[in-house]
Amino acid sequence: MITSRILTRLTRPVLELEAQQARKFGNLETIEHIKKLQKRFAIKDGVPLYLKRGLPDAILHKLSMIGVLGGTAYSYYMLFLLAYGKAK
Repeated sequence: MITSRILTRLTRPVLELEAQQARKFGNLETIEHIKKLQKRFAIKDGVPLYLKRGLPDAILHKLSMIGVLGGTAYSYYMLFLLAYGKAK
């Protein structure tokens, strides 16, 4: 019983600080912005989710795919070198 009281007294300031930070980030601008994004992403227009924001998302997606393919090709190249070595 005494241990729980001590623990409650020690953790209360931390919990109050976290609650204050949550209130600060939960302002009206953030909530309205989230609602706008939810409306945009909820529309069923046939566009994949990862391309919903337009050109920036398309560019990021293409660069990611190029990076993945480049990394895969480099991995296979290194495996080939490890398996067979360099020709002399």
